[in-house]
Amino acid sequence: MITCALHFLLSFVIDPPNWLALIALIIAVIVFIRAVYLKGRIEPLNGTLKGKLKLDKNSISINGISLDFDAIKSVEFRFEDYYSKPYTESYPNTGYVYPVLLNGTRNWLEITYTNGSSQTIRFQRMHENQHKYLEPFLLTMHQTGKLSLKKLTDYLGIDGYSQIQDFKKKIKTTANIG
Repeated sequence: MITCALHFLLSFVIDPPNWLALIALIIAVIVFIRAVYLKGRIEPLNGTLKGKLKLDKNSISINGISLDFDAIKSVEFRFEDYYSKPYTESYPNTGYVYPVLLNGTRNWLEITYTNGSSQTIRFQRMHENQHKYLEPFLLTMHQTGKLSLKKLTDYLGIDGYSQIQDFKKKIKTTANIG
């Protein structure tokens, strides 16, 4: 039995193409084991989550402190991921092998004030369509001139000429009622 195992190992030493096949097999097994190990795992946070961002129809508060709506010149959002979003090639520097799930922290709100200063707030989204709950807030921002129609429709996922036209009618109707 030992002779058989020794003969098997020596055959790889003597025949170089088998060495390459063995190395390729070992690498494939390692990648597969790592992928299985990481499947369903959420990427770790790089820092800590603290504080609370609350966006209502007519107010913004950060950690319970309301911001002066009139002092805001514009708002801009960036919605890149959500908790448990599958890893894609758009995040190549995380060092993980697919399938890793993202932690939902690549999102932020930038508020520009009338005095020229700005504030960037990073936040975590817990599910893919969570930003759609912001529609009342976003409509108020648009109606007060703090958010363009283009950005409003982008944030709400409204695209296509007919959808945008229908949405414009909805905005006018809402403005006339409210």
